[in-house]
Parts: sequence; C-alpha cells; structure tokens
Amino acid sequence: MTDPASTSVFTTLGLNLPLFIAQLVNFGLILLVVWRWVWRPLVKAMDERQEKISKGLQNAEQATKDLQALTVRESQVIATAERSATDIIEAAKQTAEKERRQIMNETNQSLERQLVEARERLKQEREVVLTSIRQEAVGLIMQATERVLGSALTDKPSQALIEEALKDVAKQTV
Repeated sequence: MTDPASTSVFTTLGLNLPLFIAQLVNFGLILLVVWRWVWRPLVKAMDERQEKISKGLQNAEQATKDLQALTVRESQVIATAERSATDIIEAAKQTAEKERRQIMNETNQSLERQLVEARERLKQEREVVLTSIRQEAVGLIMQATERVLGSALTDKPSQALIEEALKDVAKQTV
C-alpha cells in the first residue's frame, strides 16, 4: 500500500508538493511585483502627501505668526501716525497762536502809532487854531480899544502887551 516514508507530511495534509511549490513561486512573484511597482510608489505617495500636509501646517503656523506680527506692526504704525498727527496739530496750533499774537501786536502797534499821529496832528491843528484865535483876538481887542480910546494902537509895545495878556489867559485855560 503506501509506504509511510513515501507519504510525506504534504500528503498527510492533503497538499500536492509540486503544486504547492508552484503556488509559492507565483506568490513570491506577485509579492515582488506588488512590492516593487505598487507598494513602493504607494508608500512614496503617502510620504509625499504627509510631507505636503506637514509643510502646509508649518506654513499655516508661520502665516499666523506673520499675521500677528503684522497686526502688532500695524498697531505701532497707527500709534506713531496718531502721535505724529497730534504733534503736527499741536505745532500748527502753536504757530497759529504765535502768528495771532504777532498780528495782534502789529495791529496794536499800528493803532498806537496812528493814535500818536492823530494826537500830534490834533495838537498841531489846535496850535494853528489857537494862533489864529489869538491873532484874531488881538485884532478884535485892538479894534475895541481904539473905539473905546478913540485912537489907534499900532505901535509895537501895545501889541506885545496884548499878546502877553492873551498868553497868560491861554496858560490858565490849558
């Protein structure tokens, strides 16, 4: 019948050895093909994808940091601009106030000069009017005296005496 030695373990298990070896060779070839042309590219694609995702996360973190830095910088620039604008406004106010004071001083000085000039002109006109009034008063007094005395007062001492009297009157009124 069958020899126990000729029966091998494969037969006991119901395996055909040449078929089993052929299947092992086929499995090895398929494993080699899958490993070489499917597994490696698949793992490589997965690694590349993982790297892209990692870079994307790093870029997102960097963008967040950059945004925060820009926000801080923007706040600083705005604060600087506000300070600068405040300084410019303050300087403009000071300049305007200085110019206003200067214009007021110039106006006051001009008004003061005009007032002094007007007073001087008034004083000169007063002197002219007083001189005219004195001369007319001298003439009137001489006429009145001639009528009262009946003779003409044409000599110089009489006229000088009248002018001196008028000056005394003018001093008392001034």
